[in-house]
Amino acid sequence: MSRVSVLTRATGETMTNARGRIEVRESEGERAEISSQGYGFLTDLFRRHDLDQDGALNPSELRELFSVCPEHTHPWEQFHFPHCTATDKHGNLTLQGFLGMWR
Repeated sequence: MSRVSVLTRATGETMTNARGRIEVRESEGERAEISSQGYGFLTDLFRRHDLDQDGALNPSELRELFSVCPEHTHPWEQFHFPHCTATDKHGNLTLQGFLGMWR
């Protein structure tokens, strides 16, 4: 299985630890960015979980996407997600909103 570099430092250094997990340690003046491969990975992940192919993740699809996470929840609780990002007219998470949450 090949590993995709999801994050790069502004200097171009990939940030993964020995287990292949992303580590972000930013000092003052540093920043982390999602690489183009990372955006591709996140876009593919979103589309794989958009089972009804309506361009948005409903609550059931969103739960399935994050089912592998601890406590089966998204990491954005503190931001009142999904109300803090782009949603469709039904309140479902759009791809734009999903990608925006990773910035």
